[in-house]
Amino acid sequence: MKKGRWFWGSFALIGAAILLGSQLDWFTYSYSPWTLIFTLFLAATFITSLVSLWISGVVFSLAALSIVYASALGIAHISVWMIILIAILVNIGLSLIFHPWIAKHHRKRMMNYHHGAHYFEENIHSRHFNAHTNEDTDTALYFVDKVTSSTRYLHNKQLEQVTFEVSLGDLKAYFDDVVPAQSDLVVNLNVSMGQAELFIPKDWQVSNELEYTMGTVNVPDSVISDVEGITVHLRGQVSFGQVNVHYI
Repeated sequence: MKKGRWFWGSFALIGAAILLGSQLDWFTYSYSPWTLIFTLFLAATFITSLVSLWISGVVFSLAALSIVYASALGIAHISVWMIILIAILVNIGLSLIFHPWIAKHHRKRMMNYHHGAHYFEENIHSRHFNAHTNEDTDTALYFVDKVTSSTRYLHNKQLEQVTFEVSLGDLKAYFDDVVPAQSDLVVNLNVSMGQAELFIPKDWQVSNELEYTMGTVNVPDSVISDVEGITVHLRGQVSFGQVNVHYI
């Protein structure tokens, strides 16, 4: 989250400098101020999407830029709807082609997050990371929900870490029947243009360690202040998505 503030803050300062320079005739910028602001926003979205390997963000930010600067690019004769249709097809094609590699990359990034890296590197070959093979005896779970709505009821009794990847979908996950292996439970979230709803026992604590870009994370205050109880560590990335935590 700290990196996100620096990144977007820097882009805001760059935009202010360009607007000020154009008004003081330091240089010429022929487009309107709103076009500049929109361009900076799209450029920032493109960069963050590229870094996080979010194909939809990369494709549609480029499509929007091509619409804004259609005349300069010499594509003014192409209609807006045609550009959007092309972007949709490109997004589908790239997602299908690169999905296995990107999913593997995100799994590796999640498993090596912070102090949990050593444990998962040693045990990666003995864990189930396919959504169809997760079992109640697993200590590490991995779920993928893309362009779908799903509800997950977790029943694991020695759970240490769970990873959810949500893209263009909705997820509801219930932890009321989970018994963590230790006092700390890691929940990795990679949410892109989707929504994740986490239902946590009311006597647990939640530590919000998520990084997010144009996303929202809502974590209410704990009902019971038990510093020696279970602590859920929310980690990962939220891009143009939403994460809501509910105590039950």
